[in-house]
Amino acid sequence: MPTTALVRLNRLHTSLQQLRDADSALLRPDLLDTRLNELAAVIEILQRLDNTQSLLNDLGGAMALLLELLQCADQKLDGCLLHCLLKPFKEKIDQVMDEMERVV
Repeated sequence: MPTTALVRLNRLHTSLQQLRDADSALLRPDLLDTRLNELAAVIEILQRLDNTQSLLNDLGGAMALLLELLQCADQKLDGCLLHCLLKPFKEKIDQVMDEMERVV
């Protein structure tokens, strides 16, 4: 399984975190702290994006299932019924897209 960017960033952050307490004239603590904080912020954003992607994948699977059910339906479905079936998907997709917009 390939290592994701998020996993690599977490490993990097962990290794840099260990340097924070090192007693070395080569490491300026204020600069290291600033970089570690920036790295932590990027990791948090990527984790939110990863969660959002999972939600979109779940919605995609549910939408595919719904389309299969509609295709197999023996009776005609009226607009009101279709609206009731699709409205929750639309609302969830809107929420996920709003979250992605805030993150990106």
